[in-house]
Amino acid sequence: MKIKALILILAIVAVSIDLQAQCAMCRAVAESNNSSGGSIGAGLNSGILYLMAIPYLAFMAAFFYLFKKKGYKIVWDRGPKIRSVNVS
Repeated sequence: MKIKALILILAIVAVSIDLQAQCAMCRAVAESNNSSGGSIGAGLNSGILYLMAIPYLAFMAAFFYLFKKKGYKIVWDRGPKIRSVNVS
């Protein structure tokens, strides 16, 4: 088990080294394209926002699923209140 964890950590470190180098290359290409009147920068920004939103959506979906599975209910009586519901 420890060997598998060590191999996984080494693989993540090996991949992250390449990713850091690629970020500088993408930035250089986007800057040079924008300075010459291109529109790659706008697409790059949209892609970054898309990749950033996915983990938040996944976390909210998991939280909502666990919230409903646990048996809680939101009651709107002069403001939202969370009450436990007996699930049987």
